[in-house]
Amino acid sequence: NRIDATYNLTVADFHTYFVGEERVLVHNCGGAGRGGNRLKPDPDASGEHSTVKRDGDGNVTGHAQWRPNDKNPTGFDQVKRVDVTGKPHTNKDGTSVPTPHVHEKGTKDVRPARTDELPK
Repeated sequence: NRIDATYNLTVADFHTYFVGEERVLVHNCGGAGRGGNRLKPDPDASGEHSTVKRDGDGNVTGHAQWRPNDKNPTGFDQVKRVDVTGKPHTNKDGTSVPTPHVHEKGTKDVRPARTDELPK
């Protein structure tokens, strides 16, 4: 019988991740600020694919690209997310990047979206 300290934390760019020497898989619930643009992989997809988020009028507000990963409980890792609408993002150096902007796996900062990454 022992009591251990526990912590609530959010890890940028990852929905699930491993913690500690025992590699316990934990779920990143995130905060209220990001829940509105949360995209999920298509559970019926069998390979790399994209998912799209639309507003009530059918306009694309964001999209994400996914790559298979058997170690992720969803079966996929998000490799890129484009936020078409929403608040600007502030990078670590203090630079504000307005929407549309791009989040890419492996980077903490965002960059402005290119025209070929935007809905037509």
